[in-house]
Amino acid sequence: MPYDRDRLPAPAGPPGLRPRPREDEAAVWLLSATGPEMAAADRLSGVLSDEEVRRRDALARGADRRLYATAHVGLRFVLGAYLGLAPERVELHRAACPLCGGPHGRPEVAARPPLHFSLSHAGSAVLCAVAGAPVGADVESAENVCASDWEFLPVLHPDERAAIGGRQPADRGPALLHCWVRKEAYLKGLGTGLGLDPAGVRVGLGPGFAVPPGPPPPDWGLAPVPAPDGYAGAVALRGTTTPVVLPHRLSLLLHDPATVRAGAATAPT
Repeated sequence: MPYDRDRLPAPAGPPGLRPRPREDEAAVWLLSATGPEMAAADRLSGVLSDEEVRRRDALARGADRRLYATAHVGLRFVLGAYLGLAPERVELHRAACPLCGGPHGRPEVAARPPLHFSLSHAGSAVLCAVAGAPVGADVESAENVCASDWEFLPVLHPDERAAIGGRQPADRGPALLHCWVRKEAYLKGLGTGLGLDPAGVRVGLGPGFAVPPGPPPPDWGLAPVPAPDGYAGAVALRGTTTPVVLPHRLSLLLHDPATVRAGAATAPT
């Protein structure tokens, strides 16, 4: 699904408690990790928890640390808008892993009624999905997933491999990319991640391709989400076969006091 800025709402600013998505809806928030946005995230990084700071600082590359911080600061502002909380007061924890019971399953927010979310980032794209039911989200760059990367093929279901192999060579890269983000979104929604053999999971290539996508995994629906040029994104939502995607744009510049003050100082009077 192409990213069309003209079809997305303007970035949402601070106050206002946002209505929670219905059980068949997934609100997706798209953030471009540009230089100004990452600089704003640096200034807002005080909202991160101690655990998030440790995870950020453990990353070897500076670019990875800044992208992690930008994504997680953005996540906290998004969740805070639904919960009516300051971003630093949003409590996050991990559910039990459905495979082994360990504390490394799907990330959750401590809220009643439950509010589910999933976060993904790649390159300069950050995607956060919020829903009233378990949800998974994934965004990926075409530079990282292309048809020449044959190492991806063993992690595809045999039907998916056959469907991609049957397409014209120029179409195989996009088909693989869309199939992969659907698969990652579903596995993240389950809470297993790649701990579950992805080759045993059939999600299909997704809409927009000539090959019928086939039925989604039982009790789950899959849908594409808007993504920047050169990227693909998808969400998986439990309890519906046809998720309704509600796209939004996020800008940390609207939450950054330094940026807001600078804008006010230069605004015409």
